[in-house]
Order: sequence, then C-alpha cells, then structure tokens
Amino acid sequence: MQRFTIQGTPYGVPNDNSPLGCLYYSPPIFQQAGATTPTETWTWNDAQQTAAKLTKRNGDKVTLYGVDSIQGIGAFIYAFGGTYADDVTNPTKCTLDDPKSMEGAQFYVDLMYKDKVTPSPTDVSASGATNADLYTAGKIAMTLGQFGAAVLTPDPYVSRGTKVVLGPTGPTGTRKYGTGGTAYCITASSKVKDVAWPFITVWMGLTGHQAQYEAAKVPGATFPPAHIPSFDWYAKQPNFLGANFAADIRTADQYVTFDPGGANWAEVNTKVIAPGLDLVVRQKQPVSSMKDIASQATAMLQQLNKSTT
Repeated sequence: MQRFTIQGTPYGVPNDNSPLGCLYYSPPIFQQAGATTPTETWTWNDAQQTAAKLTKRNGDKVTLYGVDSIQGIGAFIYAFGGTYADDVTNPTKCTLDDPKSMEGAQFYVDLMYKDKVTPSPTDVSASGATNADLYTAGKIAMTLGQFGAAVLTPDPYVSRGTKVVLGPTGPTGTRKYGTGGTAYCITASSKVKDVAWPFITVWMGLTGHQAQYEAAKVPGATFPPAHIPSFDWYAKQPNFLGANFAADIRTADQYVTFDPGGANWAEVNTKVIAPGLDLVVRQKQPVSSMKDIASQATAMLQQLNKSTT
C-alpha cells in the first residue's frame, strides 16, 4: 500500500507482491562444477566466488556466466547499503555519491569486466536476448530477480530444475531489495465505476487470486498476492519452484526499499541519473563519476522542487 500511496492518499489497490530478492539457480550446473548451491546466508562475495567456478569459456568467449541480476546496478547499490536519494517519498538530494552506493556499483562493474562472470550490456545485446532469456536458455547459472520472472515463462524454469533462495546480502550483512509490483486503479473520469470497483474488490481478494492460481498452466505460476489473506492461502499451495519460495518472499518483504518517487524525480532520473549510470555500467565512465551524477541530479532536483513549490 505504501508504494501506491502519495501524501496519505492511496491511488491503487496492489495486485502482486514482487520484491527483487529471489536468487534463481540451476542445480545441475552446480553439480557439474562441483560447486556448493546458494544458501540464504550468502553474501555477494560468496556469489562472486562461486560464479567464478561456474563460468565457462571457449577461448575469449564466455559460454556460461556464473551470476547475473535482472535489476542491474540497483541491486548492488542497495545490497551494499547505498541509496539513490535522501528521501524516497520527497527526495531533495541524490545520494549516489555515498561511498556505499559507489562500492556497490564498483562490485557490479567488476563482476562484468574484471571477473567476467556476469554479462555486460554489450554481451546481452550481442546475444539478441534479454538477461532473463539468457538464464532460461542455460547461459547463466544463477540470477537475481523477482518471482514474476518465472511466472511469465514457467516452462524453462521447470525444465532447468530451477530452485530459488533469498538473494545475497552485502559484504557486511546488509540485506536490501528493490521491488516491483502492480496495482489496479480506477480513473476519476471512468464511466463504469459501478463495474470497475466490484471487479477490483473481487480480483484483488481471495476469490480472484484462487481463480488466477487455478487458471495457471503450471501450479503456482501466478504472481504472489499482495492481499495478505490471499498470500497466506497461496503460500500453502503446491508451487513449481519448491516449498521455500513463499518464506523467501515474505522475508524479502522485510527488506524492501523503494526507488525514489515524487513529482520531479522521474525527470531527474530520465535526464541525469539513468544515462549517467548507463555510462558507468558500460564502462564509458568510471564509478567515481557517480559524484558528478549526484551533484548534477541534486542541482536539477532542487531547482525543479523550488519551481513547483
């Protein structure tokens, strides 16, 4: 509810619960490499060391990457204790220059270009696929993302014998995850509010989530409900990724951190932050350039905030 509430007013009824804290992995790959499978006590250092054992190369070409994150650099900024802004609800300052934010970014960049156990954006583009597709195609051994990734294409996850555990922490035990999720809303101009509201109340409740579960072609291949009674029911049902997934999602909920919002953040992110971080991820600019990104983003944000006050 917090994610879809602005200044005390809720603007949508949440449908699904999607913390980006699920570490998917393919056990056969670990068995072949003689590597220990992930546990919920793993740090990203543990993941990096295991990824080095799992990664396979044919000359200079990587044929199997050890680890990846669908969320990209954000997963590491958060895991290392960093942030994007001083306040996610009403941001006034960009905090990507925080040493923890930069440490997480450097770790991610090193996974791609120093350790070469994670595909870079260029690697992904050259493959003609997405990061999620590379995992389902057997090109990545383990990947961090949300449960919804498996819901959309359950068959390849099943065929790979996929298991899931809670994602790694930062090096000092910090556990923070970004989040996805959707909500259903009714516009003020709707001409069918008398139909829309009953639909939402049923679809977002236990009856609706039970219907979604029963309609899934693979047991449990539906989005985990945000509605708590529905989630409690859902967690007890058979699921194609094993019995621990519900506990992992519920635990991840405790460590969710939202990306910043607010009236002006989107513009600042689009014009300054996202393109700046893209250059860092593509190794066109050093991680230290995050200081400049933060400075420029803060200046723009404060100017926009001033003009809209």
